[in-house]
Amino acid sequence: MQVRFRLTPLRLLGGVVLLFALTIIGALLVAWSGVYSIAASRGHPGWLNDFLELGMRRSVQTNSALSPPDHLDLDDPSLVQLGAAHFRAGCAPCHAAPGEPINPIFEGMLPTPPRLEDYVDTWEDEDLHWIVYHGLQYAGMPAWSGADREDEVWAVVAFLRRLPELDREGFRALAGRTDLAPSSPETFVKEGRNAAGLTACARCHDDAERDIASSLAPRLSGQSAAYLKLTLEDYRANRRQSGIMEPVAAELTDDQIDQLADYFAGLSPRPPLKGDASDASEMGRDIAENGIPDRGVGACMSCHGGMAEETYPVLAGQSQTYLQNQLRLFRDGVRAETPQAELMSAVAARLEDSEIDAVSAYFAATTPVVRNTPTADTGGEL
Repeated sequence: MQVRFRLTPLRLLGGVVLLFALTIIGALLVAWSGVYSIAASRGHPGWLNDFLELGMRRSVQTNSALSPPDHLDLDDPSLVQLGAAHFRAGCAPCHAAPGEPINPIFEGMLPTPPRLEDYVDTWEDEDLHWIVYHGLQYAGMPAWSGADREDEVWAVVAFLRRLPELDREGFRALAGRTDLAPSSPETFVKEGRNAAGLTACARCHDDAERDIASSLAPRLSGQSAAYLKLTLEDYRANRRQSGIMEPVAAELTDDQIDQLADYFAGLSPRPPLKGDASDASEMGRDIAENGIPDRGVGACMSCHGGMAEETYPVLAGQSQTYLQNQLRLFRDGVRAETPQAELMSAVAARLEDSEIDAVSAYFAATTPVVRNTPTADTGGEL
């Protein structure tokens, strides 16, 4: 007797379902048995490594679609400088910096963090931004710690574009003052040294000797101790978002925050940055001194002048670029985590681009004054 087998769509579907079920059962049996070694020292078979690499690349390319904002220039030296300073502390510990070896601890990871100067040219700008902001599963690559601060990530992307052309000396010059040796051999023996210089404020900000490294970073000299202390505490408590500042503040004790606040408050305010003084306008002065009453915008100087509330920042002498960026963040609702930030966000939402540019230019061209009002208990932002 001859048996004929006829393939029907229903039988085909049943076969596919059966094959899928057997595959799942087989995978579960392998996992349950423990026969597959997950030791990082074992490495991946070549075929598995290629498969994971393909999946990772296609996932990034499929999901990344955010292009740089129109006002952003990835060749801007200030953007590159800020990205370099963060790379030194946030990325180099795993991926190493030009001319330096990867730390043996991280070299033992699976996969091993790659030397980024060898890979950045294989990605588009939006791909790099997506990776830095979202991180990568199964690779030990963390997501950006500052929620919604995608603007900061573009600074890292701008630097990564420069990375392949940098040698050891070029990188150190760009990344700022990071090689802070302990004060004595005894201190080194007992306390060691943070090779990343994570909490080295002078990587980005001004200090007693030098000005800010990037116009995207705020000047801290001459701000009140109360404001600086509140700001660092907000970063440390995750009340204020920044993938650059939150990791720094998380490393600080209460006593260290007090000392830093007192140090910067004791520095004399710096004069306007070269180039900013020529950009002041009457529109900016009018907004700063009188506000825009018909739109509910108060006078900026009522809160941010030299004699204003101690826990509100003085804006005079900050760079125009920094002020523009912060006001845009407020306007877009990115910086609205605290009650004071909510207030600023509501004000900035009523400003046009031209007004943001004008008032930023005015404050950037204004010489700051030393504050001497008593410390209060309420807080301010910016």
